[in-house]
Amino acid sequence: MAAESPLSPLDRAARAIVRAGEAAAVPFVPVAALAAVAVFLPVGQDAQDMVNFLIPWMEEVRRGGLGGLSGEFSNYSPPYIYLLYLVSWRVPIIGTVPAIKLIGLPFVFLASAAIYGIVSDSTGSRVRAAAAAALWLLPTLMVNAFYWGQADIIYAAFLLWFVRWSIADRPGAAALAFGIALSFKLQAMFVSPLLLYLLLHRRLRPYHLALIPAAWTALMIPPSLQGGRGPSA
Repeated sequence: MAAESPLSPLDRAARAIVRAGEAAAVPFVPVAALAAVAVFLPVGQDAQDMVNFLIPWMEEVRRGGLGGLSGEFSNYSPPYIYLLYLVSWRVPIIGTVPAIKLIGLPFVFLASAAIYGIVSDSTGSRVRAAAAAALWLLPTLMVNAFYWGQADIIYAAFLLWFVRWSIADRPGAAALAFGIALSFKLQAMFVSPLLLYLLLHRRLRPYHLALIPAAWTALMIPPSLQGGRGPSA
């Protein structure tokens, strides 16, 4: 195979300009996405789940305060009710629907950081920042989290950290992340085959598995003390 001819100074300069442009564009992706989030916040208040579930749950949390953490009125797990309580102070300022939707925003950042780490650890590629920023462009994310106000990004963010810490050979942190994801939604179990893979390849020890129910149980303690229930599917 013939050796590649060296690049001319003009070609090198052109490539440097392109790389600089790509690097400069990456931070603007989340900024543009945040603008889209701002557009979505005031709309969607007539969505079925928002009307029938999320808004009444927020009203119950505001009415019951800490006494409402048991979440007996909802079919979501208690950790989500904790988040409703934490953002309930925003309701008089920005309204019920935007307050509910903004619950997902920090978890998008959390998921984006996990993607950055996954790409960096597994490939060492320079596209890690672009991959992390690309999450903000997903239409399904925008509609699910910021139009409908759903909570899927929350458990998905912890599952991404489960994957990221598995790649980084941090089995304890990975197990805790999986347990937290499971405490938000039982659908996290769909990723459980990765646990078996990690066990078979000795990247996860059986004693690490105890951290999964430990994380789950810790997040269920407040409603248990109030005589509440565990999580729903």
